[in-house]
Amino acid sequence: MTQASSWFIRRMERGVAKREKKIAKLREKMATAESKHAQGKMTRAKLEKKKQHYEANIRALSAKVNTYRGAIGKERRRIEGKIPE
Repeated sequence: MTQASSWFIRRMERGVAKREKKIAKLREKMATAESKHAQGKMTRAKLEKKKQHYEANIRALSAKVNTYRGAIGKERRRIEGKIPE
């Protein structure tokens, strides 16, 4: 394993972890908004607007995570010699 490629994989894994943490926080915010709605502190319209916003952010972050995971797999295959450089 070369130093540059292992650095690349570590960098991508760090990016994945960071985005998964953000996704968890957004899901937490969505749950908080739903509980506020259940308590009567928030209207249904406002809840739906917030949920759409959170879900859009989650979809974008999930797409980036999947891209990073694909790049990690491709790099690992390249290191093993299955893909020519």
